Amino acid sequence: ISFFDFDMYNPDDNFANKVNEYGAVSGELSSGQSYEIDDPWYGYIYFDVLDGVLSNQNYLDASYPGDASMALGWSFNLNEGQTATITLSLTQTLGSYSGFYLSQIDAETQEAIYFFSTLDIQDGGVIPEPIPEPATMILLSTGLAGLVSLRKRILK
Repeated sequence: ISFFDFDMYNPDDNFANKVNEYGAVSGELSSGQSYEIDDPWYGYIYFDVLDGVLSNQNYLDASYPGDASMALGWSFNLNEGQTATITLSLTQTLGSYSGFYLSQIDAETQEAIYFFSTLDIQDGGVIPEPIPEPATMILLSTGLAGLVSLRKRILK
C-alpha cells in the first residue's frame, strides 16, 4: 500500500483553503488492486493503511470536499521464480495513461494531481542453486575431520 497526502492551496491565501479538496476515481480496478480517498485526520484512511486493507471508497467526492489524501495498494501471490515490480506514478498530467487512477482536485482552482500504479509480474526463468554458507562448510569439514581421526584411532 502506498499513501499520499498532498495539500493543494495557494500560500498567499489563508490556510482554510487547503481543506477544499475532493477526490475522483476513474477507470476499472485491476485484479488485486485497491484504493481509498479520505481525510487523513478525520477519516479512515490512516488506520486502513496501517491495517493493510483499503476500502475501495471515495469518502471525499465533489459534494463533500475536505483535506483529501489517497492510497493505492496491490494484493498478489508470486509463484517460485517470479518477481513483481510495482510502479507508482504521481503526476499533474496523465499523458497517454488510460488505466485506473485517482485524482485529487482543488475545488476552487480545479487543479488536479493524478495517482496511479501498475503491477508487472515476471517469470524468473531458472532458479539458481543455493550456494552453501561458509558456516555450513566449516561444520561439514569439522565433522569429516572428526570421522577421519576416529577411524585412525580405531585402526591403531
